[in-house]
Amino acid sequence: SQSENPSNDYKETTIYIEKATKSHEGVYQCVAKNNVGTVVKNYHVRVLKRTKVSIFEDEDQASLVIPAGQKLKLPCKVENDEMNRITRILWTKDNQPIEVGGEDIIDFGMDGSITIFNVQKRHEGQYKCTVTTVLDQESAEIPLEVLVNAPVITQYSKDQFIFSGTTIVLECIGTGIPE
Repeated sequence: SQSENPSNDYKETTIYIEKATKSHEGVYQCVAKNNVGTVVKNYHVRVLKRTKVSIFEDEDQASLVIPAGQKLKLPCKVENDEMNRITRILWTKDNQPIEVGGEDIIDFGMDGSITIFNVQKRHEGQYKCTVTTVLDQESAEIPLEVLVNAPVITQYSKDQFIFSGTTIVLECIGTGIPE
């Protein structure tokens, strides 16, 4: 059926900006006018840089190998737009949240890092730092491998026969991970 209002005329204008950059920031204005009047609508556009998360500067570093018994600090480096506030930083190991307590001594730094004191074989796995901001969420991850070796005695003294009253010197040198 036809509309009863014949003055249903309107003009539609749409602006498309692909791959917006900082140069597209500003106030855009839409003006509609006819013989009855004029109306103006302002649009404020701010172009933000995306949040970037990394664990190490070398983004090509595929994994991390550390000997057992050492202290390990995993940084969560965040680059975010000042207008896009960080609301949460979450560390996970094998997709499970890392929590304080239990048999591990883990420190959560004010800079978003975690430190594991006395790394053991049980700490192996995929570590991920997920950063949530007001407008987006990004993450970085790295697999951790923990080196352990059973102790081995590499140097030792021979059996000794000594007279009473003399000094005994026995040498025993071993290696292992942890030391």
